[in-house]
Amino acid sequence: MIEDYNFVKYDVEFMDHLARHIRGSETVGSTFRGELDPKDIVDYAFEKIRRPYSGEKKAFEISVPFAVGYDGVIHLSKVPRGIEVRKLVRDGRHEVNVVSGIRKIPTRNLVVVAGPMEGTEKHGFLSIYPGQACPPMENREFWERHAFIDDSTQESR
Repeated sequence: MIEDYNFVKYDVEFMDHLARHIRGSETVGSTFRGELDPKDIVDYAFEKIRRPYSGEKKAFEISVPFAVGYDGVIHLSKVPRGIEVRKLVRDGRHEVNVVSGIRKIPTRNLVVVAGPMEGTEKHGFLSIYPGQACPPMENREFWERHAFIDDSTQESR
């Protein structure tokens, strides 16, 4: 249970990371619906993983009763003809595939990654985002077959 660990709910670095998944962020990827508050997202995730949390790094997939946001990852085989796949460096470290000209897919799935925080005795959230569970950027096999959807040029939903 989460109370058995020194779990930091609102870590400053994590809250900065979470901002990349809020609508209007310049980072390509999955985004939350614009009206959702980051603290509410963290509180909801905390309650959902509180009992099953075992202290190990784990991705929890949670079904939410409403469309929580938009899945911003697509398998390259599902990219429509005529849509260009371009390369972009994400986070200044990882070269990824990116597509524009298609919309992100509404989703009721929430992915919560929690575990020990590197270099500390603390535990906390490592990522929270809407959509499908994806492996770390270091998993080149997965990321060579998938692309981030950049719909920043499309009008708001």
